Amino acid sequence: MNLSEPLAIYGLNGANVARLRGGFINAVYKIEPFSGESLVLKRYRASDPLAERLRHLCSVQTQLREAGLPIPRLVSTPSGEPFAVVAGQCFVLSQYVVGNRYFKSRMPSRAAIALGAAHARLLDALGRLPAQSSVSLPNLATIDARLRSLLGIGSPSRARSARAEQACISIEQRLRMLDAWRGAPPSIEPQWTHGDFTHRNVLFDAGDEVTAILDFDNLRISDRARDVMRCFTLSFSHGSRGALEYFRGYVLASGIDVAAARHYVRIYHYMSLLDIWPADVLFENPGAYRNHWDQFLKPRPPSWEAGWDALEDRLAEIAAQCRAN
Repeated sequence: MNLSEPLAIYGLNGANVARLRGGFINAVYKIEPFSGESLVLKRYRASDPLAERLRHLCSVQTQLREAGLPIPRLVSTPSGEPFAVVAGQCFVLSQYVVGNRYFKSRMPSRAAIALGAAHARLLDALGRLPAQSSVSLPNLATIDARLRSLLGIGSPSRARSARAEQACISIEQRLRMLDAWRGAPPSIEPQWTHGDFTHRNVLFDAGDEVTAILDFDNLRISDRARDVMRCFTLSFSHGSRGALEYFRGYVLASGIDVAAARHYVRIYHYMSLLDIWPADVLFENPGAYRNHWDQFLKPRPPSWEAGWDALEDRLAEIAAQCRAN
């Protein structure tokens, strides 16, 4: 895409542009002006709801930066707007931060602990922001009906589509977990959360301290337990030392107790029954499905399906050790 118009709005005519890796939904570019610091330009498809949400996202990131969190500085347009709008698209400009990313399962213990501590500080700061929304978890019957509806849509295609087959297997896995669930849905404490805090969206310096938290596009009101356990699951191999060190760093910085650690696992276990993206997009809105989402369709390993009690005990043990020290 020609970025000359948005660059001109920011006074960056003639700057060098290079597309950055990542950006599963919104394109991201590194901008090298003739003088001054390097910047990042992020492109969004514009709509009235998106423009309103973008304004909120920019405000939240600014507040978090002012609270001392390692959030890249946003650059306003010369007229003071938090983003530029050109040809039906929004463009947000921010500081380019130099740092290291770790691939999943390759994060050293020091970085994993720092990741957990940074996550705790981020969630503490987000928890102080107004979150005027009522959020509750659906009951078992509602989840069951939702999963079976999706399975009914996808099943006719599974014999001729490997993609549909993978999606159906993932839905069937959640149905088994649903059948095995005992008790009522756990209670949640809604607050603002990052929504996608994982190894992909955090940069580290040479000393393995967190130097930047990126990509607030999935900012949402939820329980902080979801944010924590999602990072625990997606940033590390199941049950790995790195995952446990991340949780240790989180506990040390947040101060949660044994009961809370157990509650975190139960909340994420229950929410995992609902987390069927991108299978839901594939079956309900196939035109919006993107090929590179195939990596997220794969069913989880059997250890993930059946190991929740053991995980609850292990994280409770870590919480007990941290409080004892």
